[in-house]
Amino acid sequence: MGMLVDMSAWPVVYYVYDGPLSAAELKAYLAKQEQLIGRNKKYVVVADFSSGEVPPPAQRAAQADFDKRHADVTAKLCLGVAFVVPGALMRGAITAYTWIVGSVYPMKICATRAEAQAYVNEKLSAAGLSPPG
Repeated sequence: MGMLVDMSAWPVVYYVYDGPLSAAELKAYLAKQEQLIGRNKKYVVVADFSSGEVPPPAQRAAQADFDKRHADVTAKLCLGVAFVVPGALMRGAITAYTWIVGSVYPMKICATRAEAQAYVNEKLSAAGLSPPG
């Protein structure tokens, strides 16, 4: 279980979540997010939550804290996030999270990875950047 963070297709970053993170996995994931914004370059995210369960409260709180502390830089660098969420329960959890915490970047909840990829490609094109490959 955990969160895969793949930056190999820059400027598209892929997150794949498959269940609650252990304390060590959460620390490693947040460190990857630090690396991501540390690049100081514009990017988009495809966050695939299609095979995971709703993150536990402590994990959501850690993410919310990270988001709040880095809101200014994320607002400048993140061109958009597409969440791949085919299930209603996870879709509701992500929607509730963004209502409570807010979002400093454009986002869309998508039913498929193809829909998510199309969304982030549009965001890249609008910013004058080319999708990878």
